Order: sequence, then C-alpha cells, then structure tokens
Amino acid sequence: MILCERKTIGSGTSSMSGAMCGQQSEVTDTISKLAVRALDIYENFDERVGGDPGFMNHGILGFSPSVEAAEARADAARKNGSIVSALDIAGVTEFYSELNVEGYGAGVLYPRTGCVDSYQTMQAYAQQARKLGADIREFTPVKRIDVRKGKIEAVHTSAGTIAPGKVVLACGPWSHKVAKAAGLRLPIETTQVGVSFYRQPPDFADRPPVLSAELAIIPWYNKHFRILRDTRKPLVRVQPDPTDAVCPQWMVDHTTEVIEHRLPKMKRGRFQGAYQTCYDDTPDLKPLMGYIPEVQNLFLDCGWSGRGFKFAVAMGEYNARWILNGRTELDLAPWLATRYALS
Repeated sequence: MILCERKTIGSGTSSMSGAMCGQQSEVTDTISKLAVRALDIYENFDERVGGDPGFMNHGILGFSPSVEAAEARADAARKNGSIVSALDIAGVTEFYSELNVEGYGAGVLYPRTGCVDSYQTMQAYAQQARKLGADIREFTPVKRIDVRKGKIEAVHTSAGTIAPGKVVLACGPWSHKVAKAAGLRLPIETTQVGVSFYRQPPDFADRPPVLSAELAIIPWYNKHFRILRDTRKPLVRVQPDPTDAVCPQWMVDHTTEVIEHRLPKMKRGRFQGAYQTCYDDTPDLKPLMGYIPEVQNLFLDCGWSGRGFKFAVAMGEYNARWILNGRTELDLAPWLATRYALS
C-alpha cells in the first residue's frame, strides 16, 4: 500500500478536528454501529492499534426539546449497543453544574464518550502502518492522473509515477481538486470553520464533558476549552489552502458570546487565540463513498462535511473489506457517491 501525502501526516484539516467520538447527533443503524465501534477502538487503543490517542472520556452531553424526545433518541442509540441516558433538566444540572440550561428541555448523555487528540491519533496509526509495511510518502502531492477506458492507469506525483491496482481518494477538502485530475467533478465546496481556545478559571469543574449545544464546546489540555464555530450561518466558502489562517473576529465574538452564556464562569476565563479551518461539504452534507462507474478502480471516501474524524477509525475497518471485496456489510445507501453524476 502506498499513501501519498501532499505535506505530512496530520498537516491538514483533520489535525484541527474537534475529534468527538461515540456520540450520535443523527441516530441511524449505520451511525450507531460506527459510533459504538469507534468508541471500542478508542477505549482499547493500545491493544487495537498501538499508542495513545489522547482520549478524554469525560462524556458528551447533547440536548433535546423534551424528555420524550430525549428518550426516543436514547432508545434508538441503545439498539446498537450505545450506552446513553436521557436526562430531565434537573438531571442535566446535577451532572454539569456549571451549565446554564436556559432554553433546553432535556439532555442526552453519552457518559463513556468524549474526544481525542486527532493529531496524536493519526501519528499512532501512521507509525503502526509503517511497521506493517505501508509506504507513506510525505511531501508527495499528486500532479496528474491518467484514466483510460474507465480505469486509472497511472498516478503522477512530485516524486514519480505509480501504476496502481486500486486508488482510494480520501483528501478531505482537497478531494474535488484531486478528482478533477481524473476528469471527475465532485460536488464538494469548502466552507469556513472557526476554532477558538479559552482558558478555564481555576474554580471551574474538573473533567467537563463535551457540550454539544449551539456550538461544540470541547475540553482540551491544561484546563482549556476548544470551540468549533461551524454553524454555516452565514455560510462562507473558502479555499482549503488559505493565505491567511486567522479566524475572523465575528467568529471569535460569537464563540465568546456562546461560551459565556452557556458556562457563566467562563466570563472569568481567558480567550487564548483562534484559527480558521474548513469542512468539505456536499450539497446534502453526507459523504461520498464507494466505487463509481465512471472510474472503475477508484474508491471515494470524502465529503464528510465535518463528521469524518468521528467515524474514521471504525469506517476504515469497513472500508478495507469493501475495497478488497467490492462490497460492504453496512447500509450506506444515503452515502454512496453514485447518488450524484460525477463525470
């Protein structure tokens, strides 16, 4: 297996991910299976993969308009093995006393979940892949792709030409640019996301959960929060290689407003900086997966619209069998790339 990286492992947008795992904002059988498997991998990472993903298993707390709605979501998630509880507002406050629950009807708590260090996770996978014989070529961008009679015959890189058997295109927000070299038009647009960091005051509760509210408020190292400003309101299209990675002030202002409202003690916290990154959005915000008729030996895994890292460690296992055997045991009909005309 050859992996071509345009720069280095973890130098792209995945290293800026919120990297939440185990929670299901949208509950389907497929998402539940992926979430449960991903959590199992992170909980047993050294045994399953090797190394340390920086797993902060403080739980993930989301919200529903009513206890009945929370119970329905929890019941659906439990069907595939998720450990999840529906909480009334008193239960939410008891679990997370720092939280201002104004406007919420009930909570949905995934107590064993949380977030990981995405960069650390990727480095651990790369290290083990190299031990198993993977040829990881960093600073090796793809320059040209030769397609003849519906099949990729050559991939030209900055370091030479590769004659592939099968090709997996998983380039995040650069996927549509790489696909264009193969004569394909992927319906992907890159949209702006802001990431802000805040230091917690000394008396803030230890082990705060990931808060999935108006914005994702994620615990980070050394009593910090990391906040993703990814509402797409307004939707701002950007290039995946910005000339200026500074987060716009209006995004910082919004994250500050949200964190101080939802966690009042953070009015005594301290803003520590911000940057901008991007998502690879499809029109329906669902990924482009699988083989496509236009290029028979090309497998797509892109367009995750901000949810890719959440499922990546589990999806990778399913994809490996799919790529080798030509079929998958998951129901991925809503995610198949064939729902779009790509040529």
